[in-house]
Amino acid sequence: MKFVWEDLLLLVLMNLLTVMGTFFIIPAPGLWAGLHVVCNRVACGYAISWDIFWEAFRNYYRRFLPFCLASSVITVLIAINFFWYPNQFAGESWVSWVQGAWLAVAFMWVAIQFYVYAFYIEQEDKRWRVALRNAALIAGANPLYTIILLFFTGTLLILVTGLMPPLLALLGVAFWVMVGTTAVLDRIADYRKRMGLPDPHNNQFEGK
Repeated sequence: MKFVWEDLLLLVLMNLLTVMGTFFIIPAPGLWAGLHVVCNRVACGYAISWDIFWEAFRNYYRRFLPFCLASSVITVLIAINFFWYPNQFAGESWVSWVQGAWLAVAFMWVAIQFYVYAFYIEQEDKRWRVALRNAALIAGANPLYTIILLFFTGTLLILVTGLMPPLLALLGVAFWVMVGTTAVLDRIADYRKRMGLPDPHNNQFEGK
């Protein structure tokens, strides 16, 4: 919240652009990349600008496109499987167990999505396979941390949707991205501290 507040105007405008662009689908990967890059810079204490946003759009559009497509397909498949079994096998006792398994898969996939884009922007090795591995590791190694963050973020966004829908349109996406980015930087800083490694971002997350 502190990071969002410090660069509120630019983040609101970039959030609105990302939301509108997502509805048109084609520019969405580049816009999401730009938003992740500027949120990473804000969380690291650096200045942001439209030049940085559009540079990230150009540099990452082709890299984000295939992963965003794959991510969308996987999300749809998980949702289809969750609802398909009770419709096809209504009344079967084992269906609830299958739905529970798919719900667990859905939660893990949401957790990975929460971290993976921020990891991709932060890591030097720009490969999605590495980002996916890191996202899965941080979600699996910090389950309570992840559950609390997702619960807090999801609950807050739901409350905002019910009470102040315009605020969700103005800041919802940027807030989601900022929380995920901050969480990734926090876990990386914690890992570096435990391993005795220097923090490339001046240890701003140390002790948190």
